[in-house]
Amino acid sequence: MVRWVRGRWRGPGGIHRAGGIRVQQRPLLSDIQDREHEVHSDDSTQPPNVGGDETVEAIGNEAERVVSTEHNGDLPTRKRGRGPAKDTLFERVRKFGKIPLNIKEGQRGPSCENYNIFSGRVTSIVRLHANMRYASWKQVSKEEKEELIDRVRADFILDWTQSSHRECVINALHRKYNAFHYLLRKQYLGYSSHEAALSGGTTWVEKPVWEYLCGLWSGEPFKKMSQRNSTNRKKQRINHTSGRKPFVRVMEETNEQAPNLVAFYKEVHWSKKKGGFITNTAEQNYNLMLERLNETELDGNMDETANAVFKEVLGYRPGYATGLGHSVIPEPSPSLLNNRDYQRVVEENEKNKNEANLYKNQLEALRSDLLEFKNQFKDYEKVMNTRMSRYESRRESQHETPIDA
Repeated sequence: MVRWVRGRWRGPGGIHRAGGIRVQQRPLLSDIQDREHEVHSDDSTQPPNVGGDETVEAIGNEAERVVSTEHNGDLPTRKRGRGPAKDTLFERVRKFGKIPLNIKEGQRGPSCENYNIFSGRVTSIVRLHANMRYASWKQVSKEEKEELIDRVRADFILDWTQSSHRECVINALHRKYNAFHYLLRKQYLGYSSHEAALSGGTTWVEKPVWEYLCGLWSGEPFKKMSQRNSTNRKKQRINHTSGRKPFVRVMEETNEQAPNLVAFYKEVHWSKKKGGFITNTAEQNYNLMLERLNETELDGNMDETANAVFKEVLGYRPGYATGLGHSVIPEPSPSLLNNRDYQRVVEENEKNKNEANLYKNQLEALRSDLLEFKNQFKDYEKVMNTRMSRYESRRESQHETPIDA
């Protein structure tokens, strides 16, 4: 909508004067609200997660433009398109202070509306500040990891005393680093030869880094590892249709349509394009869940029973919540739950956690009392200064000489 305001046109892009000079308009509050990007894919060969926001979308578009080559040449030809992405949404929200993240109990990833901002910001930090000379995040030095972690902590409200918040940042950097490495190698493979890649280069990293990576990718050890990983991915029997969005965020958005994990399993494995499950194995697992539910007598909560059946059918995997992704803290296996040493450690951890919360509350109460005392002291000091000034004024007036009068 465009309307005329005192010799100027007001439109969605700001205020435009009649003479063609554009005057920037201050952003509205609605402009800083988080925009969710619905990314759904039925492709069974989805690339690594590179984010779910405008920054990452531009990275993918840039990769497609750069790796496209002419039929009669070795060097890639850059097609016309939008320029490099900027964290405009992040910058608009960040100027109001650190951005809050909601990480629920039992999870190690944000499921709130600010997930897209968090994902895009971590992507930008990796692209701008990470040393890409390493083949993967695991090989990055401890000092360089700490530097990147501090940059993330500087922009978001996190409770670093909680392990879930620490794992959230570390896992996000892990995924974004490997995803950016994947995109760089995709550019390398877009060239016709190793020599063409060296001469063509890329705008994403400095030339010495690019040359080092080209040497790494052309080596036999990396080629063997890449072939082995490719073979293992082909053995994957179950894919999902939620795209790059993490499951904890999908669970938050589909809470009404999928109130339990069995319904959630169908939600993220159902292909609208095919009109059925994405793979036969996913359909078999879902049917087995329904059979177990029909065989179970529902004495209590239906959703709790469905969640138990979901975990029973998919089984347990050490360090990973099967069917829920990396952002969910995995539960221990039944055999581990029956282990006495494990039970003792759990009890001690729970006791230490309760004591830590108690001390934390006492410290907060002490800080509150101290702040109140400081405010009272300031008020008392103000009153005393006023009285002293009055006293000095009266004293001077009493010692006034007749000549001065």
